[in-house]
Amino acid sequence: MFSGDRRQFLRQAGTASLACSANLMLGRFLSAQAKSSSTEQISRIFVDSRRTIYYPYNWALQYAHGSVLNLLVQSPTYEVAKMDPVPYVDAAGTLNPENGQTSLFILNRDLSKAREVEVVWEDNPGTRVVTSLVLTGNDLKAVNGFDAPQRVQPQPFDKPSTTGGRTRLELPPRSYSVIQWQT
Repeated sequence: MFSGDRRQFLRQAGTASLACSANLMLGRFLSAQAKSSSTEQISRIFVDSRRTIYYPYNWALQYAHGSVLNLLVQSPTYEVAKMDPVPYVDAAGTLNPENGQTSLFILNRDLSKAREVEVVWEDNPGTRVVTSLVLTGNDLKAVNGFDAPQRVQPQPFDKPSTTGGRTRLELPPRSYSVIQWQT
């Protein structure tokens, strides 16, 4: 359902704008395709672009602005053949110095269990949650289509509160979340 490549690329990018360049190219391609297509094909392109992968990329375009944060993520792991242990929880984040907003993108790879997360703010803690969304579901192969154009879509996520420089939240199983704070 989710790839670690986007988070890894975002963490290694000097600025968040680099992480969005592939999405801009995809948008231009779809726009060019739509201009040369019939109305039915335009609709099909729109619906087909709203698969589970659409929302994490869209969130990066919307919320990943400014400098990429250097996060220390500590999480229990699970074993995968021929790989190093894989953490259940992974995260990437950005800080936009222009508007003072911090965005965290958090993945819970656990297929059956919710995971507790604690964010420890070392500098300016988030004072107010601006956005809090989660993408999750029981069917990891679900897609949107003409029969169900909104089968896969983000849901509001309970806004976490911050006390004493710590924010606690619980990630549902099989989920990808974005939370944006005003700092």
